[in-house]
Amino acid sequence: MLPSLEECQSIAENSTIFKERIEIIDGFEVHKFSYIVQTEDIIKYKAEELRGITFVKYGEKYKTFPMLHKFYNVNQISSTKMEVLKSKKIKKISTKMDGSLLGFYQLPNDKLYPMTKGSFKNEVLDQVDVYLSQNKNIIEFVKTMFEKKLYPLFEWVSPKNRIVLFYEDESLTLLQVRDEFGNYIDLDEINDILKKYKIEKTKYWNKENLETLFSIRENIKDFEGWVIEFEDGDIVKLKTDEYFELHKTLSGLNTKSIFEIIINDDLDDYKDKLTESGNMFVPYKKSVILQMEKNIQKHILSTINKIENIILEEKTLSLKDFALKYIDYSYFPVLIRVKRDEGVNKYNLLKEFLLKRYKTIEAIESFLNDLGISF
Repeated sequence: MLPSLEECQSIAENSTIFKERIEIIDGFEVHKFSYIVQTEDIIKYKAEELRGITFVKYGEKYKTFPMLHKFYNVNQISSTKMEVLKSKKIKKISTKMDGSLLGFYQLPNDKLYPMTKGSFKNEVLDQVDVYLSQNKNIIEFVKTMFEKKLYPLFEWVSPKNRIVLFYEDESLTLLQVRDEFGNYIDLDEINDILKKYKIEKTKYWNKENLETLFSIRENIKDFEGWVIEFEDGDIVKLKTDEYFELHKTLSGLNTKSIFEIIINDDLDDYKDKLTESGNMFVPYKKSVILQMEKNIQKHILSTINKIENIILEEKTLSLKDFALKYIDYSYFPVLIRVKRDEGVNKYNLLKEFLLKRYKTIEAIESFLNDLGISF
């Protein structure tokens, strides 16, 4: 069951990692919820749906437009350990693409817009807008789905939007369709509609067992991995060894690359390779890396909260007076950007700043030492 607007707001009020974004689009009120860092709070508050879920005000009520819920890697958390999963019956296995998740929302004036997990406007959506103008069949398909109270979710790949793997062509591939309650429907049930609108859907694999996928992932090339759905509704993901190596050369992980992985919210993809003794892939103990992640996330959250409080307290200051007063603040470039545009994504802005400020191993280790991390 999808959470209501009030339930999402309650979660956001009780944990600093969740943010509610409220915008007025074409004169209509729109709410989006997302998390700014990945922590155990997602599990604690059962907040897997707060990954871009959007609410649009229609009169006195709100319509819900879901994204994909947060699901985890094999061996990442207790419920996705191999010993738990191997006894489950696999329903289907699909290709995990290396792009950007895309959903849609519709306003009371019937206008339809694409959205990403965290935004209603960004460079990816600019690319998608151009693509949709040339592929109007996709818009018509989405409208048809909405009329049936079904919500399609796509993956956008493009040579201009490279994450790790390179795709020669732009494409929007249908990943999933959810109903108004949040259930995932079988895409085979809508094959006729997909053919009518010429919609490309994700590729499915034969129902291999997990052990087979683990052996395949060692050698498969130019492929991110799989999304595995079980008969009981659970979903997990499994990525290939080559993808890890392309993302960060595993044999060469050091303080700098681990720092970058944490800042970019990619540590989840590596947690099944962490050990308490360290190994050839990751030279640090699992406990040290997890503490590093926790302390960095805490620092990011506290910095964002401080910036928001400063902006609120000094809202009457002119930009010039504000700059003169806070010129010596350690995160002044982030602060002044937020002062100019309070709608900017503070989390992404701070991430970019940290990656630019701490470029060398020495600088990173000094920063981590200040956060209480010792190696």
